[in-house]
This record gives sequence, C-alpha cells and structure tokens, in this order.
Amino acid sequence: MFYFLYVFYDLPDLDKKFLNLYQKKNCKFQLPEVPELRNDFKGMNNFMFSKAYSDLLVRVLADWYGDSVSHSARIIENLLLTSMSLCLMLKVSITHNISHGLQKSIELIFGVRKDLGDISILVLLVHLKSKVDNAIFSSVVDYLMELSKIHPDILGELAGNPSHMKMKAKQCHDLALTIFQTERQETRMVNADGNKYPKRHHRSMYDLSESRKE
Repeated sequence: MFYFLYVFYDLPDLDKKFLNLYQKKNCKFQLPEVPELRNDFKGMNNFMFSKAYSDLLVRVLADWYGDSVSHSARIIENLLLTSMSLCLMLKVSITHNISHGLQKSIELIFGVRKDLGDISILVLLVHLKSKVDNAIFSSVVDYLMELSKIHPDILGELAGNPSHMKMKAKQCHDLALTIFQTERQETRMVNADGNKYPKRHHRSMYDLSESRKE
C-alpha cells in the first residue's frame, strides 16, 4: 500500500487507469491477509499503534473536516492513505488478537472527537464518501465498514446535519464496543475449551469502554 503510493506519480496515467477500474466496479479495495510479524519487525506494529501516528492521521482528517485548509489544497491521496491506514490498523489488531492495538483502533475510528465537532472518524469518512467524487475512496470506506462489522444501514445517508451525525457517532461507538468485546470473549472461551484458535501471549483484554478519548 505504502509502496504503491510512493511510486504513484512515477507511473504515467496509472491513477486514471486505476480509478477507472473502481468506477466500473471491476475491483474493490481489500487488504490481503496480513502475516504475523517476526520479532525483528514488531516495532512496525508499535509505530502503527502509536500516539504519534494516530495524531498524524487525525491531523489529515481534521483538515478535511474544518476550514483550516482550502478545498483546492486538499489532497485526495492524503485522504486515501489515511483511510487505508485505518483499515490496516483494524485488520491487524483483529487478525493477530492484539489487545492494545484493538483498543487503540476502536477509540481512534469510533471515538467521539472534539476536534471533529463531536463526531467520529468513521462518521466523517462516511459523510465525505458522499461529498468526494472518488471511487477508490468510496471502496476504502466500504471496506472499513466491513471490517468494523457495523451494517451500512446503521449510518444510512448522512445529510450533514450536525445533530444527526453526533447521534450516529455515539451509536456506532457503543455498537463497536459491544461487537468487539463480545468477539474477544467468544475467542477466549474457544481458546480455553476447544483450542480452535492458537493461544497468543498478549496482555489481558482491557475493558474497551474505560478508555474514551476526545
């Protein structure tokens, strides 16, 4: 993902060809299976779930939410990379049962934020999906919704009404906590009783509802 964006501008007309595939529904965004990192590369996960990286992602989204950056100066590739990064964080934390990573991802993606006008990143992205005419971005947001296990009908069509968006953000946050806490409990029960999943040596599950950040 990062390599592709790095060489994006060195490949003539690739952006148009790639976008055309998404516009024609010939492909959709989906991350491949992510292997567990060897010990020498564990630091990559530490960075991905760090406050510094989260702050960087939020800064990009805050620019799209507010008026600190003119519309003409907003770069769609920044929005794409940020959205893809959120997908990667959620997928890795779920796939490899990383407790602190899942907690970080949930609060980052679903948490109600003051710097976004008391809505969540998820609600902002769904709202931008209807405003930004980019089929790739729309596909990334759809995939993030799929990873979150929140049915698209829960959000429906966000008309931009602040009160409605705030209500939906709170609803999705509470729903996400319930969904992922239930799944973690079921996984731990299977590990203890049926060994369906390999046991991993991670810290015990935090109560995700305890950490609510702005």
